[in-house]
Amino acid sequence: MNPTHQKKPEEDHPLLGRYVNYLRKDRGLAENSVLVYKSYVRQLLADEGAKTGAVSAQVFDAATIRNFLLDRSRGRSGEYVRLLAAALRSFFRFLFFCGELPTDLSAAVPAVCKPQRSAAPAFLSPDEMERMISATDGSTSTSRRDRAVLLLLARLGLRAGEVVLLELDDLHWRTGEIAIHGKGRLIERLPLPSDV
Repeated sequence: MNPTHQKKPEEDHPLLGRYVNYLRKDRGLAENSVLVYKSYVRQLLADEGAKTGAVSAQVFDAATIRNFLLDRSRGRSGEYVRLLAAALRSFFRFLFFCGELPTDLSAAVPAVCKPQRSAAPAFLSPDEMERMISATDGSTSTSRRDRAVLLLLARLGLRAGEVVLLELDDLHWRTGEIAIHGKGRLIERLPLPSDV
């Protein structure tokens, strides 16, 4: 054997080579997806090989799968864990379909919950807006600033981004106007209500 010959990744384990072939030919996955799934399954096989010395499909059970997923999930992003779970389900489905396992262990891969962020309400009713404005008592500089921002949003209908861009020079006290910086270099002057 040539000493410079390096093993191809699929040669790591015969199951990995067959699985990659299945993904490409039978499932028709895009090459990028094949590479992602292959990487996760290689980790699984290497991990199990390190523990038991040899890997066959029969060494896997629900506890092994769960423990592997939990070990690899610590400190990882939700997307990483989601892809890991998808790859494991795919691999164990493959092992069942090709007769390596008598039962389909893909169902043993725990579901990965991706927490949904609760969205802020799209709008507030006039009553809700008035309650928010009246909740700022104006006794501190922070509450006066908050009240001013809420009044700009409510009375002038400014967007949050427009309020963020405001500077003191945009307030024209003598003329009672406020300069709003729009897209590009557009500057719009609006009347400044007394309560604002």
